[in-house]
Amino acid sequence: MQNQQNQLTRRVLFRFIQEAGLTSCHRCGLALTQSDFSLDHILPWRNSENAEELFWDIDNIAFSHRGCNSAESRTAVSRRKQTHCKRGHPFDVQNTKLVSGGRNCKTCLIMYQTDEWKNRNATQQV
Repeated sequence: MQNQQNQLTRRVLFRFIQEAGLTSCHRCGLALTQSDFSLDHILPWRNSENAEELFWDIDNIAFSHRGCNSAESRTAVSRRKQTHCKRGHPFDVQNTKLVSGGRNCKTCLIMYQTDEWKNRNATQQV
């Protein structure tokens, strides 16, 4: 009976995921299916200073493939403990974009896509 209840819970949750338009894996971007989606923490909660807060923070939850989720859990602990990117921007819920096997700083990505970044690099090369 427990297995049947788990299957029903998965079906109901996946229906809500579909209705909310969240059917892409937040790590790889490919489509999720009812059989392979998982709840995933955007920012890793294990070994963090505020583990309990990150674990229960609904804004820190996304959906990913089971394989993408477990691949992230194998990321080196030292990299996960970084709190800021190499340019000093914080790795927090609002400023972090997760990619396969790691994360990117959204502020740096935006800067890179603008003339500000290109101008900055051009003046450093002169």
